[in-house]
Amino acid sequence: MAAGREENRKHHRSLCINSIKYCIQLHSSTENEHSFEGITINVSPAGIGLIAFQPLTEGQILKMDMHMTKSSRPRATVQWVNRINDELYKVGLMFLKPSP
Repeated sequence: MAAGREENRKHHRSLCINSIKYCIQLHSSTENEHSFEGITINVSPAGIGLIAFQPLTEGQILKMDMHMTKSSRPRATVQWVNRINDELYKVGLMFLKPSP
């Protein structure tokens, strides 16, 4: 199935192993954001492949601290999550366009 997903991609993904910090965008401004760490495994102009150490849910919006983009805190939405084991999750993220 991974090969099928690769064939359907519009953008080529490049191997990119880096630690990354991110937080889940909250709906209420009164809630405190918690920072998490993960590991990027690949990147493309459209998104990132991520290894996360806590479960994420499709549709969640993440704000990321990255040094590889022009935007200081790009946002991405969780497209899919595959549980590797109780402590690791492989996650597909799609970048969101910056707000005007």
